[in-house]
Amino acid sequence: MITADQKFYSDDDLRYSVSQVEELGMENFLGKKDSLLEALVEFRNKEDLYIAALLVTDINSQNSLLLIAGELEFLDRISYTIVESNCIFDLPGIVSRKKQLIPYLTGILESSPK
Repeated sequence: MITADQKFYSDDDLRYSVSQVEELGMENFLGKKDSLLEALVEFRNKEDLYIAALLVTDINSQNSLLLIAGELEFLDRISYTIVESNCIFDLPGIVSRKKQLIPYLTGILESSPK
């Protein structure tokens, strides 16, 4: 699931990945969140990524949750509501990785101290 519809990006010398899955409700995702986070952490380490993220979009409500493994300095700069343990964020109204999420993440990367 963490590599479904996955894309790699880079900003300067920082590489990151964002995958996206669509669900009918969040129950399935929430039941697997711990194992998914563990898989994201392993994938991030294996690929030497700054962050690895999974955007889970509920196509019924047109909202998403973002599961993310990354540097604490980056996670602390995410302005969306934390759902759990600084690794799951509620992204109301966010459904497009390309048009909405990537510009947001790029903005955080560009404003972060290097």
